[in-house]
Amino acid sequence: LLRLNQLKTLLRVKKNSLNFSKNIEITLEGNPSDLNKGYLTSAKKMGINRLSLGLQTFKEEILKKSLHSSHNSKFGVKLIKNALEIGFDTVNVDLLYGIPGQKQADWQFDIEKILKIAPQSITIYRYVIHKDSASAKMIQRGLLQQQANEKEIHELYLWACKKLGDAGYYEKRFGCFAKLDEIKTRFLCSPLGLLLPLA
Repeated sequence: LLRLNQLKTLLRVKKNSLNFSKNIEITLEGNPSDLNKGYLTSAKKMGINRLSLGLQTFKEEILKKSLHSSHNSKFGVKLIKNALEIGFDTVNVDLLYGIPGQKQADWQFDIEKILKIAPQSITIYRYVIHKDSASAKMIQRGLLQQQANEKEIHELYLWACKKLGDAGYYEKRFGCFAKLDEIKTRFLCSPLGLLLPLA
């Protein structure tokens, strides 16, 4: 995690070396466990105007057993709400589908819950199991359930597309949904973004 003084220095160097548009979008990306309200407040004051949070799921058992996540759902929800209150132009939340052990009802719960919080942007990613990865080895040892089949995983995606579309989110690229007003004001007026990874 970049310390705040490191982030400030990085932004200053970039601004001095690049010709920034007035409408530039500068993104800070991280997991909920990396961040807190104080850090986000300071980052916003430095000029960060877009935040992307890797929440992954609201289901506690999946976070711990399948993803071995360092954050919990309650803290993730609190951080998203804090970010919205701080006033970033865009708050994006990443969610995963097709996670081993994730049921259709779990995915529907995730989508319905994030819609209640209503960030400006929601990105859904398919969970990919790579050969010889920790997940693959756990499945082989019977410690983790098999991943759903291709048809079932695609149905999760289609269900989410319908649900998000009905709620006023537009799929601007595969798996990345934003409110229509967000697309008009951010993506069409200021297509250039600067991604600042936390680690």
